[in-house]
Amino acid sequence: IESLNPDVRFLNSAANMGIVSDSEVQITYIKINGTQIVDSLSALNPTMHVPLGNSYFSTNPHFDKSWTTAVWVKVNATAKRGDVVKFQVGLIPSNGPTETLIFETMVN
Repeated sequence: IESLNPDVRFLNSAANMGIVSDSEVQITYIKINGTQIVDSLSALNPTMHVPLGNSYFSTNPHFDKSWTTAVWVKVNATAKRGDVVKFQVGLIPSNGPTETLIFETMVN
């Protein structure tokens, strides 16, 4: 993820998982590949158990939305309320083409 606004910088690695600089943060997610999904669907280990009948991305605790999977930023005091902030996100999936997305949010 790259901040396209100089008034918005990423907080350091004490707040973010992964590699962090003022303008970029890299977060690595690991998913279950290949035959490992079969083992995980019936695993006795509760941290890797994947409930049947649901996507393991939405049910496995490693892929939940929380402060540990968030990207934390600091907005410079010179930013104005209502300014649109853009983030460029580079996606590198293990089973598809690389893609770049732009996300926008507003300073409140």
